[in-house]
Amino acid sequence: VNGDAHGLFRASYGRTIRKHALGRFDRMLQATTVHPAMLVYLDGAVSTARHPNENLGRELLELHTVGRGAYTEADVRGSARILTGWHVDMWKTWKPSYVPADHATGAVSVVGFKHPNRSRDGRAVTMAYLAHLAHHPATARHLARKLAVKFVRDNPSPALVSRLARVYLKNDTAIVPVLRALVASKEFKRSAGDKVRDPGEDLVATLRVLGVRFARPPEGRKGDEYAATQVLWQASSIG
Repeated sequence: VNGDAHGLFRASYGRTIRKHALGRFDRMLQATTVHPAMLVYLDGAVSTARHPNENLGRELLELHTVGRGAYTEADVRGSARILTGWHVDMWKTWKPSYVPADHATGAVSVVGFKHPNRSRDGRAVTMAYLAHLAHHPATARHLARKLAVKFVRDNPSPALVSRLARVYLKNDTAIVPVLRALVASKEFKRSAGDKVRDPGEDLVATLRVLGVRFARPPEGRKGDEYAATQVLWQASSIG
């Protein structure tokens, strides 16, 4: 939200998340990793065969899939090479594209994923790589723990995490079955009242309760100032 160049694509990125939020994680991962917002935010937009940037490749492994400790520095380098070729013109048009000449070819091996990677068009190998990561057992455990931390407690039991990870893999990375298993667990029921919203969630919940509606600001008014005025006005009228 408060970013620089990637802020241009923030609304589109939000729509992408919502589209896949109750679908399959492998498809969400494929859509979000090469989304222009992510490419700009983690420097994938300027990563080339001659100068691979490791930011996106590393965060993909550490935060979005298998988690810390499940990969090596060699895996990070391979991950970065696979993701080269995806591009965003950050100087003139801001259009996303794929540039085959910028894709680093040559055999790759990353956390069990192996590919000859001979083609200059690396889009197919990218999608195969992301699907592999989404189905990796370490990813299942990593995501299961994140959900348990979010909805149960900061130190969820290994039994709960393992159970959710099994559901995730059994259902081909589908998200809804994992959420249902989480909500049906005894640990979730016992956690009632133990978790609190973070500030962003608290703000959104408050706006929902107040029924706040936003509109395009009139000519000459800044968007943030107008939005704040509307929130205060609508809150006072309800109160």
